[in-house]
Amino acid sequence: MPETKRMLITGAGRGIGRAIAERLAQPGRIIILHGRDRGALEETALLVKQKNGEAEVVIADISTFDGIDKIVSRVGDGPLHALIHNAGVAYVEPLDKITLEHWESTLAVNITAPFLLTQKLLAVMPSGAAIVNILSVAATTVFPNWTSYCMSKFALDGFSRALREELRPRGFRVMGSRAGPMVEGEYARPGRGGRSRRVRSGSAVRCFDRQHPPRRPRRESVGRAVYSIIVIRSILLAIMKSLIDRPPIACVQSEALTFL
Repeated sequence: MPETKRMLITGAGRGIGRAIAERLAQPGRIIILHGRDRGALEETALLVKQKNGEAEVVIADISTFDGIDKIVSRVGDGPLHALIHNAGVAYVEPLDKITLEHWESTLAVNITAPFLLTQKLLAVMPSGAAIVNILSVAATTVFPNWTSYCMSKFALDGFSRALREELRPRGFRVMGSRAGPMVEGEYARPGRGGRSRRVRSGSAVRCFDRQHPPRRPRRESVGRAVYSIIVIRSILLAIMKSLIDRPPIACVQSEALTFL
């Protein structure tokens, strides 16, 4: 009987995280879904189960040590075959408007959480297991008003590169995937008077621009299609290859269309 594969995906309630879960779902796989929105996670779990996979939901705030420990406890001592760091936060605001709270939140979610989860879960990951860090074009290119986000993605990219060199002799597969410029989920961007404001999930699909993202009518419907076909497919194909037949080291870059 084939071995049951267990996989953890952070930020699995929507967007890339949900699509990864849905694509990886199949009989013999247990997908551990992390997030903060129980309703969204239950929807993702249903998609996994519809493909005859098993799903477990864990609600935790990964910006806190207690949240990290809750996830580690839920994984337990059973083997973990894939650790996918997808959760992230972005505050888009000029340098003089970045608060210490936003800066520390970015560090905690985008950098410290992947570090701590990897460190704490490595002991239950067998040789050949995959560690996937979902990066961004902001891991290699800088943009005005994205200071804290670019900083975090550059750091996560460096962490990924160093980690795969360290774990290569032990047979682990480490991959950093630079997704294209689609924005999914809730993020912050400058409002009037330089104040940051929250933009909710699905309300914008934008490309990174040197000044301001362009506006287009019905961008949500167009964005969803491009997001699914271009970004998600590139990431998931890379993840599937890494999990199945890639050598211990893999790095992939997916560029989405930039004319939206």
